[in-house]
Amino acid sequence: MKNIFSFLAIFMFCGALNAQINVPEVQKSFYGVVDATWCGNCGQYGIPVTDQIVNQVGNKAVVLGLHKSSSSLLYSSTAEDIANAIGTSGQPYWTLNGVGLGSYNSSIQTTVVNTINSTYNATTTDVNAGFEWFIQNDTLYVETLTAFFNAANGDFNVAVYLSEDSIYEYQANYDPQIPNGNIYHNHILRTSLSQDALGEQVVSGAVTAGASYTNFHKIRVDPSWDLDQIHLSTVVWQDNGGSYTFKNANDVGLEVLSTSVSLNQKEDVQLNIYPNPTSDFLTVTSTNLAESSLIRMYDIAGRIVYQKKLEDNSDFTMRINVSNLSSGEYVLSIVSDGTIASKQVVIK
Repeated sequence: MKNIFSFLAIFMFCGALNAQINVPEVQKSFYGVVDATWCGNCGQYGIPVTDQIVNQVGNKAVVLGLHKSSSSLLYSSTAEDIANAIGTSGQPYWTLNGVGLGSYNSSIQTTVVNTINSTYNATTTDVNAGFEWFIQNDTLYVETLTAFFNAANGDFNVAVYLSEDSIYEYQANYDPQIPNGNIYHNHILRTSLSQDALGEQVVSGAVTAGASYTNFHKIRVDPSWDLDQIHLSTVVWQDNGGSYTFKNANDVGLEVLSTSVSLNQKEDVQLNIYPNPTSDFLTVTSTNLAESSLIRMYDIAGRIVYQKKLEDNSDFTMRINVSNLSSGEYVLSIVSDGTIASKQVVIK
């Protein structure tokens, strides 16, 4: 019984997600600049140069501000781990696609912009990770789908990063005319949804063209985050025995449930399943459903074995033929207007 509840904790949210996540066949860059709020050169060069780069390259790169200094007011342990893995020193320090470019010089902006423009490809790439996400109560859930468009070989990780815009905080030497030195900081990396800042492994060894891999991620929402200003992005890294090669970045994902509706503002979905265990048919009844609800059934590996969209059904009863399923434990889940009801099913 303990195993099935662990399984539920990991997979109950994926009933809200679409059957197929869109993975853009687009090659982008990953631009990260190491800054600190106490750093005068960051205020004078780091932030203004980044703003100009963003204005020039648009959506051709995922941009993250890496505050690795523990005394910076915007410090992030994830930013520290990424900056250390790349091998940065001091701040401001520019990085692009997992490689350190160094501290400020007069040509850094041109170098970054030209590299991002030359790297960008709107129609082809070797690998990318798409994602869908939603927030329920105090937890953020993300499902990623990493797709290989060409054959590959190696150990590949996918990382999910959460950044935040419009953080009103101090910045040394940005503008001496600002009375208290506070400005709105953008693209600030807050955290990784993986235990490791460089992501979690999706595949190891030879990979065939067309292969895809699903991963699930969740994290407790920090009360200090402004949920209207957070952004998610994925980065695919190749792990070369502890050193990492950047493969691709993506910041286009789908929010699949509204964060504006609290579960305690809606009637709970009532879900009943019988007989359970069974070997042939399940009868499922439910009440208080919104329009366009979704019913799904998962095996212990998280694979969808049954799916049906329910139209205009506030209350319903249906039978599901499960005679073709292998014996074992499953989860049946109904998603209705942001509410998820899930129960264990045992097939004999």
